[in-house]
Amino acid sequence: MLAAIARSDGTRASVLRELRALRTSDGVLGPSRFDANGDVSPEHVTVFRITGRTPRSANLVSDFDGSVPFRVVSIPSSLLD
Repeated sequence: MLAAIARSDGTRASVLRELRALRTSDGVLGPSRFDANGDVSPEHVTVFRITGRTPRSANLVSDFDGSVPFRVVSIPSSLLD
């Protein structure tokens, strides 16, 4: 998201335009993008395993200290409506 903000001209409209164009392939949620409503698509939920420690290679924010990503679950579109 910070890259999209950096590419913008600083206006709200430009930031939103850049965020909508943002595509990630290696994020915590796996490949994702923002849809026209600003929601992440496809919808994923990351499941974390509590381990008591987090290896540096996990590259997680401090909110997840003591855990490791275990699995990413894709939410079926039929459950989203």
